[in-house]
Amino acid sequence: MKDFRNAEMIKILETAKITNRNFSGRVDDYNEKGERKFTLILEDPELIDILIADGWNVKTKETAPDEPIRAYLPVFVDFNNPKYLPKIVQVTEKNGKQKAIQLTEDNVGSIDAADIERITVYVKPKIWYNRATKEPGGIKAMLSKMYFVLIPDEVEDLYIKNPYNDEDGIELPFEE
Repeated sequence: MKDFRNAEMIKILETAKITNRNFSGRVDDYNEKGERKFTLILEDPELIDILIADGWNVKTKETAPDEPIRAYLPVFVDFNNPKYLPKIVQVTEKNGKQKAIQLTEDNVGSIDAADIERITVYVKPKIWYNRATKEPGGIKAMLSKMYFVLIPDEVEDLYIKNPYNDEDGIELPFEE
């Protein structure tokens, strides 16, 4: 029996790529339970080997013999269990200034359609157990922290003079 107790939180660097985003938890053909989750594309062969050896739920796809292995990690987002409560921070950059907003369970669904420039993801292990044998079966990836930068929106520039106003967040280019 494999010992998963030594699994630690891991950081996927700024080169992280995510797909199959369902932060809103919408029910669809591939998500009958309405779980909040996304898929993390893994590109570092060394990290892939480590995660597989440690028992993480890494999925792989067949590729041509001359291509590197394609691997991905399903990552779950849980706002109901304090042990796995994620910190998700959206950053926008404008004229050398940054604005950070910590997303909550109520607005995290906005990531589903966001144009992301770069992202850093931290996942922590959740050991799952085989129902029949009651023995540890592997490690499920739970989102711990995520910081991402949005691609600047040129249309927003037409309407918002100073989106980083310290007083109330935004300043509109017309009188109210």
